[in-house]
Amino acid sequence: MDVPCLHCGTLHWLNEKLVSSDSNKCPSCFSLCCMEGKIVLPILQLLPEPLCYLLTSDDHAAVKFCEDMWKYNCAFAFTSLGICEQFDQNVEHKGLPIFKIYTEL
Repeated sequence: MDVPCLHCGTLHWLNEKLVSSDSNKCPSCFSLCCMEGKIVLPILQLLPEPLCYLLTSDDHAAVKFCEDMWKYNCAFAFTSLGICEQFDQNVEHKGLPIFKIYTEL
């Protein structure tokens, strides 16, 4: 990843550039990061101290947090799931609860 986006500066691999990206006109046009400058995010605020500590420290707890960060991401990603229909209350089963989705938003 050594080619910065012309619009936002995000680093990309050269093969990620747009097919229509002309090497003379726009040598580093990408759409994955900012949709060619159409999306502008606000500057990030400073992290809260506990989170900053976990991400930058080299003590055991912080290292373990960084190693397991993907687990937290997976757990919280499911919480943002949106569905249109109600839960299927007619499923009879023994064991763990079942979450059945008919449609999604």
